[in-house]
Amino acid sequence: MKKLLLICFVALFGMQFANAQTTITGKVTNMKDKTPIVGAVITAKSNTAITAVSGPDGSYTITIPSNVKNLDATYTGMQKKTQGIGKKKVVNFQMMPVNNNKKQENTKKDNSKKDSNKKDASK
Repeated sequence: MKKLLLICFVALFGMQFANAQTTITGKVTNMKDKTPIVGAVITAKSNTAITAVSGPDGSYTITIPSNVKNLDATYTGMQKKTQGIGKKKVVNFQMMPVNNNKKQENTKKDNSKKDSNKKDASK
């Protein structure tokens, strides 16, 4: 009887750790001007169903299973950022704007190709 009771106790105690979850907090800011990013989506990298959204001051709270090792932060106009968690309880994200200069350069090149094609077609 004692062995059975001990086995039940160990099994229940073990389940607590198997389902262990961690709450992570942090802040999402613009790396260039340090302003908070409102509405950034924080996602558990290994389980995209676990998400949080940053609030008016850029802060977020997300509860994740203990097996999640990385978080992703995404926001329109910003480069996606991945942070390792380790044993941290606070994970801050500093996000960089997407480099629009390359897009503008590519657009200029595309437009100049179109212009040269029009000239060739009119000959």
